[in-house]
Amino acid sequence: MVAAAAKNLGKMPCPHCGEPVAVKETASGILKYACQDAECEAEAFARPHTVAARKWRALVGAKAPAPAAPKQEPAPAPAPAPAKKPATPFSMLGL
Repeated sequence: MVAAAAKNLGKMPCPHCGEPVAVKETASGILKYACQDAECEAEAFARPHTVAARKWRALVGAKAPAPAAPKQEPAPAPAPAPAKKPATPFSMLGL
């Protein structure tokens, strides 16, 4: 089975050396980065919904996945007016 490509969210400064690093998100929502500086070579990952993931998203400027908006139900239709009884000879006489 082939692994799915990670989505590039943008760049943030490396926490160790300050060089820009690309932050990527895997299909399961895990964020990861790897510094390409020869002297640093730092790499890390952050699971979804953790403090580290929120900080990295803020540094990158990417928005966290928004929860699905709850469906708004349409306003209930007004109740129909009561039906009038058909006129009969007795109702015309008031009986």
